[in-house]
Amino acid sequence: MIDTILYNGDIVTLDPKTPRVSALAIHGEYIVAWGSDDEIRSLATPKTHLYNLHGRMVIPGLTDAHLHWSWTAQSLRMVDLFEVPTKHEALQRVASHIQNVSPEEWVTGRGWTQDIWSDKAFPSAQDLDAVAPQNPVFLTAKSGHAAWVNSFALRLAGVDEHTPDPDGGKIGRDEQGYPNGMLFETAINLVRQHIPSPSPDALADMMLEAQQLALASGLTGFHDYDGSACFAALQILRQRGKLSMRVVKNIN
Repeated sequence: MIDTILYNGDIVTLDPKTPRVSALAIHGEYIVAWGSDDEIRSLATPKTHLYNLHGRMVIPGLTDAHLHWSWTAQSLRMVDLFEVPTKHEALQRVASHIQNVSPEEWVTGRGWTQDIWSDKAFPSAQDLDAVAPQNPVFLTAKSGHAAWVNSFALRLAGVDEHTPDPDGGKIGRDEQGYPNGMLFETAINLVRQHIPSPSPDALADMMLEAQQLALASGLTGFHDYDGSACFAALQILRQRGKLSMRVVKNIN
């Protein structure tokens, strides 16, 4: 029985003998036939779903050869600050995100760069305190070499005027020597190490969201280079029967 037929399309097969066809037939998870519209539509039964592609292209699923799937999934829950043109807009995005989290819950984000802001000055903890007084906030710069945090996060991490700069890092300070909310290089870990990791089940839920976006973009498989927590979450999805992508997992 043919479950689904796609027709009136521009379908790329990767078969040198028939590189392009206009229709294909699907049974279960398999493509069982391709050819012309007339050839393939003749295979239809009363229960077959027919989809007119109206000339749109169909290609084989794409595979990403190097992906960090756990980070990708978690990033969907972060504040997206990539290419944000002003500090004001960055703060507005943080404020908007906080509407959907509980007090004292960590807020994380990534992508800001002061180089594209008008004054090119680094932001401060006080900037974040104004929009996030009840949540610890940790925002990594686009470069990955700096983090912008608020006073709540500094308190939780125990970073104060008496905290020395770690080897290979620097704590940004005001004129009185108090931390100003900027952390550079290895000093980033002074706060980052206090951010709780999601449970395997929570990470699996995040991966479901990422999977939906990936499949909608034509990405059907990937080679993953994240660690054991990612592997555990992928196994949970597989056990739930929800893992719809082909995965090659690097064990590190």
